[in-house]
Amino acid sequence: MPRSGIQPLKNILEEFLKVYHLDRKLQERRIIESWGKVAGAMVGKHTSQLSIRKKKLMVRLDSPVIRQELMYMRENLVHALNEEAGGQIIEEIVLM
Repeated sequence: MPRSGIQPLKNILEEFLKVYHLDRKLQERRIIESWGKVAGAMVGKHTSQLSIRKKKLMVRLDSPVIRQELMYMRENLVHALNEEAGGQIIEEIVLM
């Protein structure tokens, strides 16, 4: 016989993250960690720094050629990264 008031651990953790405003940071972390997977291994090797500020993913690259190629792919990358994170976390990618 199930006890009343018992919730699955997943629900409790999700509520905890929402209450303490940590869910957004967790999703931002997922985007940063999935950059190499979404953009590709070669791009990942030439990426020196990633950060998120005001819904913008800031990407520092050491190759001007790769930077130029990614300029054309930015919208697709934004969509794929948001899908990996499970929400609308970033709106733009800034390549530096």
